[in-house]
Amino acid sequence: MVTTRLEASVRKQKDKNFGVISTQLPAGSYTVVIIAHNGKGKATISSPREIKFFGKTKLTDTFYYCKSLEVAGERSTKSY
Repeated sequence: MVTTRLEASVRKQKDKNFGVISTQLPAGSYTVVIIAHNGKGKATISSPREIKFFGKTKLTDTFYYCKSLEVAGERSTKSY
């Protein structure tokens, strides 16, 4: 399995589209990994099973989501 990061972003609660995720992907198999936390440091995702937090991060609320999905050739919208 080849792993290529297609997109990464940092969003804060005050951002306009906080909680909304959208992207355009060519047809293929993907694994979506989402980490949400309230720490001051950033999370580094090496794989869906290896996530590190750096800095003086005291985490009290952390959310992890991982989902494999298939993208077909036509445009589609998915909600999970």
